[in-house]
Amino acid sequence: MECTYLFLFKLYTDIDHPSDENKKEVKIYKSLLSYSFLHYLNILKITRGNLVDEAYIEYSSWASMIVRLYHNGELEVEWTIGPFPSDMIGRETIIRYTIDGNDVQYRDTDSSGRRLIKRLRNHRDDWSLPIQYHEIQNITGNYYPIVNRIMIKNILLEWLNEKIPFGLAIYTDRSHGGTSLNDGQLELMLHRQTVYDDNLGVNEPLMELGLDNKGKYYLKCK
Repeated sequence: MECTYLFLFKLYTDIDHPSDENKKEVKIYKSLLSYSFLHYLNILKITRGNLVDEAYIEYSSWASMIVRLYHNGELEVEWTIGPFPSDMIGRETIIRYTIDGNDVQYRDTDSSGRRLIKRLRNHRDDWSLPIQYHEIQNITGNYYPIVNRIMIKNILLEWLNEKIPFGLAIYTDRSHGGTSLNDGQLELMLHRQTVYDDNLGVNEPLMELGLDNKGKYYLKCK
């Protein structure tokens, strides 16, 4: 059975305004439902070797990734985001992995790098999630802290007219925010930029000029 991965850099973007109640905030991740694709490739270079095949993908001058497929089946993604352009646009850059299959909305995240916790979209076990996080802030309401892994265990793939259970896991090299907003999807937050202060005590925006961010993930499927 073959499985097709689709992984894309994406942006949650808006034009920040100091009087806008939906503006991006420094301390609180709050994104609008709209987003933009970074899908126009500037450079695509593929190198094949005896032990690993490597693809260098550049989306823009500030967004690129290297995807390595080892011949033992391991899949590694090394990404670079930044420095962001010096403009008045707030950005949250994510990487999203998509597999063409259905699940039952459950996914697992680690608890401080130890046991796994089941997460259900738009649901909390101990308290009622406010309606605004179902609709207006659906993205924010479904983000969780990821220390070292996030996974889906119950993706159903079509193969020979049968539904085959399939699992996808991402193992990170650092802590991130992460979610699964749709069936067969996992995403991680990579880098953020806000233009205005949120008036919650920091007294400065999250706008570190000249800063780039680099990281590496390992994907496992079963």
